[in-house]
Amino acid sequence: MNSNNKLTKYKLILQKLRNFNVYEIENGIMYFYLSKLGYKKNEYISENSKKISLILNNDLDSNLETIIDVFENLIDTETKSENGMVFTPYYIAEYICKNVFSDLNNFNLNVNIIDSSCGCGIFLFSAIEILMKKFKTNVDVIIENNIFGIDINEDNVRRTKLILKLISAKYGGDYKNLKTNIVCDDGLICNWNEKFNVNSFNYIIGNPPYINSHNLNGTVIKNLKDNFETTKKGVTNIFYAFIEYATNFISSDGKLGYIIPNNFLTIKSAYNFRSFLTNNKLLDCIIDFGENMIFKPIRTYNCILILSKKKQDYFLYSNVEKTNNIEKSLNEINFDKMKLEQLDNNGWKLVDKTVYNNIKKIESNEVTIKDFIRTGIATLRDSVYLVEKDESGYYKKYNDKKIYIEKEIIKPIYKVSKLKLCNDVNLSKKYIIFPYVKENGKYILMKEKILLNKYPKAFFILDKMKDELNLRDKGKGSAYGWYAYGRTQGLNKYGKKLLFPTFSDKPKFTYIKEKDSLFCNGYAVFENNVYELEIIQKILNSDVMDYYIKNTSYSIEGGYFCYQKKYVENFSIPKLNQEEINFIKNCNIESLNKFLWTKYNLK
Repeated sequence: MNSNNKLTKYKLILQKLRNFNVYEIENGIMYFYLSKLGYKKNEYISENSKKISLILNNDLDSNLETIIDVFENLIDTETKSENGMVFTPYYIAEYICKNVFSDLNNFNLNVNIIDSSCGCGIFLFSAIEILMKKFKTNVDVIIENNIFGIDINEDNVRRTKLILKLISAKYGGDYKNLKTNIVCDDGLICNWNEKFNVNSFNYIIGNPPYINSHNLNGTVIKNLKDNFETTKKGVTNIFYAFIEYATNFISSDGKLGYIIPNNFLTIKSAYNFRSFLTNNKLLDCIIDFGENMIFKPIRTYNCILILSKKKQDYFLYSNVEKTNNIEKSLNEINFDKMKLEQLDNNGWKLVDKTVYNNIKKIESNEVTIKDFIRTGIATLRDSVYLVEKDESGYYKKYNDKKIYIEKEIIKPIYKVSKLKLCNDVNLSKKYIIFPYVKENGKYILMKEKILLNKYPKAFFILDKMKDELNLRDKGKGSAYGWYAYGRTQGLNKYGKKLLFPTFSDKPKFTYIKEKDSLFCNGYAVFENNVYELEIIQKILNSDVMDYYIKNTSYSIEGGYFCYQKKYVENFSIPKLNQEEINFIKNCNIESLNKFLWTKYNLK
């Protein structure tokens, strides 16, 4: 069953249980599962438990993976969002546990396994299942001596303890008298060793919370800035700190296995995190799922990260191709080996040696396009500034009436994001109110009095939308004036240009000849004195750029790759003689691709 169907199923079950509180539901689930195991007269028996069990008996599979899923779905959306909770499919938890336990050949009481953000216990459940199959020992001994968990949410802690009881019962343990090592605390602050009176942990497993720093409160941000190398600068993510903190508690030969967002591989704000991993030689294995969404319908893109304290110069990596069966692809995965020294902490490229060398060749020519790229304008409220056009002029509707705006304050603008979906550039062309005047060769904000007197209709519309404009930047409005665009970027660069969207399935550099036009929601390569735009456009739309982006950027669902400036700017153009320039101008796309592949000397 896919994740969407599962989610729908659990919502329907919880809808049927809406008249019971969470404690009654938990007890009902315990009664239901224990009864299935043959414990008909267990301590969770009650009239409500019997009613709940009857509902579950009709709708729920009697396995612990499903029970954990139901427990996770009891948590409200706000709590999940606030604590960065994304719950892990069983097959991912199982794979990670098998991987990190691969060198565990002899079971003993001193093997310590911990999940410091354990949720409802899916990783701990997976760990116990693997240990039971591998060593066929007493389940209660494993739970009481080898399994440890921390979670900041007391509901998660309570439910994890219940899951451990059910595992004990499943394997014939004394679940009623089971002692567990699951505590409610902040896994990013408390001292794990002191909390559980151990020296270190051999295996750290889990799915740490994912929260960007701009969504955290001041106290947490201060802790991240003051105490962690990986989160001391800029907009970061709390999972960097979780991983850094975890490395303090791994034994000298221990391993860590986490499922985390894959954007840390390339984004600028993860530089310190990448540096931390390489400088300490922690990398053991990375499995990048690319555009495959593990947590669908939640739109997050992930990878498995395995760390080791053994300080290795090599690590294994694999990139999972787009698939309809992620679990099958994961279990059939093949790995490549890479030297740590090959990684550039400005952004990791997990590619083989041939591709790595090809990328270097593409980036090493004398003309890079970095100097010609600009970002479009950002009003932060396009809906206020954009206007419509008919045979009578430019207008904005207000109270169902067309208010015609003075044409002198209107500029053409191209919404670059539309280029991702269509090939007709005119479909992306709009018109926008431009409340700026040129002074000393630069555009500055028009004085309010001039706007009112010279462009009264434009002023009328902007004034009526003043409250909406003041909502920008979380209610701060614009720092430049209430009717100014939200940012000053893109106001002073004009000329012929090649527009390209942030995400696209292939290179889509579109030629715009209107020198005075603006653009937004994307980027542009402007005309320059090196090569004609026609030549640059053909090269940028070639197979070489497609190859480059697919091996240096990242993809999202639908086969779209990211063409942000930072992924495009290092692309370089080789030195061309006049004969080659003429050839590029006149050849077809197939001949062009063949020529460029040879010109760049790609293998």
